[in-house]
Amino acid sequence: MKQRTKDFLLVLGWGGGAAALLFCSPSVGEGVRQGLAVCAAIMIPSLFPFLILSDFLGHTRIGVLLERPLGGPACTGAPKSWPPPF
Repeated sequence: MKQRTKDFLLVLGWGGGAAALLFCSPSVGEGVRQGLAVCAAIMIPSLFPFLILSDFLGHTRIGVLLERPLGGPACTGAPKSWPPPF
């Protein structure tokens, strides 16, 4: 296909998607609210302990101490400017 035809189909697809969102806005809004509720109820509470632990390990010497025995071959050759993986 020519580039002009591809561009036209791309614009037609995006325009159709935007029109569908405008005409189906109540169901789209309900889907967004439902997705945010699932994120607030499941995703954030389950990731919070991991975020706290990884931040603690990244900002203390424990992370550097755990890097030596657990780093293995994955850490060899990495630039010194990169943060430790643990």
